[in-house]
Order: sequence, then C-alpha cells, then structure tokens
Amino acid sequence: MTSHQDDATQLASMASPELISGYGPSPNTSVTLHCRPPGQDSNQVVAVTQTAAINQLNAPVDIYKWSFFESIPPACWTPVGPGSSGANVWAVFDGLQTQRIDDIACASGMQSWADVGNCSSDAKWVRLVAPNGVGSGANPIAGAPPLEVVAGGLSFAEGPMWEPENDRLLFTDIETDTIYAVVPGGNATPLPIGAGTHTNGQAKWLEGPVVRCEHANQRVVLQKASGGVTVLADTYNGQPFNSPNDAAVSLNGTVYFTDPTYGSNPAWGGATPTLGFRGVYRVANGEAPVLEASWANRQPNGIAFSPNYATLYVADTQAGEILSFVVAQDGSLGPEQHFAWVGQADGMAVDVDGNLFVTGSAGVTVLAPNGSAWGTIPLSQATNCAFGGSDRTTLFITTRSTVYSLDLSTPGMPPMF
Repeated sequence: MTSHQDDATQLASMASPELISGYGPSPNTSVTLHCRPPGQDSNQVVAVTQTAAINQLNAPVDIYKWSFFESIPPACWTPVGPGSSGANVWAVFDGLQTQRIDDIACASGMQSWADVGNCSSDAKWVRLVAPNGVGSGANPIAGAPPLEVVAGGLSFAEGPMWEPENDRLLFTDIETDTIYAVVPGGNATPLPIGAGTHTNGQAKWLEGPVVRCEHANQRVVLQKASGGVTVLADTYNGQPFNSPNDAAVSLNGTVYFTDPTYGSNPAWGGATPTLGFRGVYRVANGEAPVLEASWANRQPNGIAFSPNYATLYVADTQAGEILSFVVAQDGSLGPEQHFAWVGQADGMAVDVDGNLFVTGSAGVTVLAPNGSAWGTIPLSQATNCAFGGSDRTTLFITTRSTVYSLDLSTPGMPPMF
C-alpha cells in the first residue's frame, strides 16, 4: 500500500505528536501503530493501544474507538524536500488494516459490523510532513571525495538503480544485453533475467517490482522479485513504441517514461520506430498509456521528479536541454518549460534538497533547484546516475565502460514512500 501526496498532514515539527484514530467492532482489542523506516522492507511498531470499552457512536451495533497521540520516532522519517521530512504511519486492528468511519450519520444507523464498509474508507497510510531543520542552498558536491570504481569492462552501461530490500545496485549493459547486480564491496554479477531485451533505464518503488525499459521489445515491463514479467505498456494507439528509454515512478505508482528512437541502433536491439514522433508517457498498471508530450525532433531521454513530485524533469539529449513540466493533481503534465542547458543531457537523479544531477558530455552537471549550476563531476561518456546505499548518500554513475560511486553528504530521493 502506498500513500498519496494529497494524504499529507502538515506538522509543526518532527517532534509534534499526531492524532491518529479509527474504530473497531469489539472493546479492549489491541491496535498497533506502524511505520516503515526508509529503505527497509519491514515495518516498525510505533505504539500499541486498545479500543475503548464504550460505544462511541451510539449506533445500534457496538463500534469502539481507538486513538493514538504519538510523536513518530526518528527512524520512521526520511527527507522529502528542502528542510522537511516525511513519514508514513498506519494502524492494524486484530491483524487487519483498520477502516476510518467517514460518515457518522451513516454509522449511527448500522445494524451490523458488516455495514461498516458502507460508511468508511480504508485507513490509508497517513503521510506526515514536518520541518526537519535542515537548511537548503548548500553545494552538494563541495568537498566530495574522489570517485571509486564499482565495475568496469562494460560496453554501454546504463540503468543504475538501488534495490534497498536487497542492499544492492542494479545496472544494465545495453550492448551485451545483460543486467548486473553488485552488493557493496562485491563484484558485478550477471542476473539470469532480461536476455533479449537490451534493457536501458530502470526504476523502482519500495516493495514493488522493478520497472524496466526494453529497447528490443519496444515496451515497459514490471519485473517481479519472483522473476515474472508483466507488460506495463507496449503500444500506443495500436502501434509499438519507438524504444522506451528511462522511467520515473510517482507517489501513487504511476510510471512516466520517455520514448526516443535510440533503440533502432542494431547494437541496442534494432527496434523499428513507426510512430513518427518521440514522446513522454504516463501509465498506471492495467490502464492504457497516456501521451503527455511529443515532438518530431527532440530525443527525450532521462526523466526524474522533484522532491515534492510537483515537477517532472525530462532531458532532451539531441538539444542538450533539460525541460520541466508542472504535474497536475490528476497526473497530467503542463506545457514544457526550459530549465537548463546540459550538453548531451542523459540520465538524471535528484537529491532531497532538489538538486538535479544530470549526466552528459561534461560528466555529471549538478544543478540547483533554480536551474543554476553548482559545478560538474568530470567524467568521459557519462550515461546515467542514481542514489543508493543504506542512507542514499552514495551517487552511482554509469559511463559507457565503467560504473563509479561517489560519497556525498546530501541523500538522494527515496524510491517512494
């Protein structure tokens, strides 16, 4: 289950207690409050309470209220933007996620506990957002140590993506049609998946499958941990995509991806473009893809969200330009806007202060949230980058032949809440 941006509750500070309440069908029953620490795949119990021993709603059936007034512990919080952090919390009643009774008038006329669903909504995770006292505006690469080599001898490395539940980096080699995994301090190991796909970009959200952009098959898929593959999108208006390149996942699980024509290169799968344009799409699992932007000449490549998910960045490699789009509440994109110039702009990553790391001809150009440049991490033939490590302060950078790591002080954005 994921939370949504609209569910965010603003707090005065991370230390402020938050009231979280709901109802159950029996008195004196244990209710537990949970959170999920960032980068972990298991839950943490925050507090335990019991349902009250009186009928709170004066309904024909007994419905008992529970409530927590808790300060969420530091382990549950993760930076989500300049100067603020977020945490997700939810309650479990008798082993089940609880329900909120939204319509009290409806509830007062219930004849049995089975009617509660008619008056309620599922108790989604409540996303708490509070100031964390961390100032923004600092150069994120000032005083950075030298780069370290993670893997070498590659043909065209791409698609770096940190997999927190397995504590490892995944990346692809497009030309050798191989997907690799490497744990900290280990060697890159080929995975027995992805053959025949010439996969480029990869993306992920916590507890979810890996999103992969397959050049050869001209599609975007969800790769499950079990090894199964679900096709997320393979056609638009009955025609195959050009060659999906890179993807980003929004807070509600919608996938946004770019579709240039680079996969027509025989070394990258030899896809045959037939659409007649290059585009940016969004797609929810089980639904048809929606074309959000299209061009005859641009080559949309890297894609990334701002920390508040209100802006989507797209790199146009052909023009060497970063475009920005306002993300509407329904997920649609506003008109394109110029954000910055970066020569041969390719893959991108964003840190929690909103700084944008863009690979290109000069290496990795680091842009402030207003588009001005902090500086460059010089590298030859840089292709993509992603944050990872246990605290997300390691920037992994792919070049055509080599994968590097760089330890920074400001963490990157988490895969998702």
